[in-house]
Amino acid sequence: MPFDVTDQPGEQWKKIAKLHKQFAHLSSERLIKLIRNAGIIDKSVGDIVDDVTTSCDVCKRFKKAPPRPAVGFPLATVFNETVVLDLKVFRSGYVGVCALLACRSSYLSHVASMIQAPAIQRQSK
Repeated sequence: MPFDVTDQPGEQWKKIAKLHKQFAHLSSERLIKLIRNAGIIDKSVGDIVDDVTTSCDVCKRFKKAPPRPAVGFPLATVFNETVVLDLKVFRSGYVGVCALLACRSSYLSHVASMIQAPAIQRQSK
């Protein structure tokens, strides 16, 4: 069952599908490279290889999942446009962190109690 460019398109599809399965479901790029190394150079073969690899049920089922988008704060362009505040419990008090995303700086301060936190004092007035 040698592969021949002069075969009918249905026969070429069957032979390429068999190669795809025999070589452990190669990607279309690697399968085209394999066929070209065998001495067969034809543009229609590349189209058939793409069709075979995209229609393979096993490849569809076990393909890598697309990467998830990174979730984060919106990038700031102006000073004080995006400010991130965090308050952590640390030993006998709290640690406050303020991050300014536009200038990529952060500030850390120790807060003895929640009453002393400047941001909370401003909101309670």
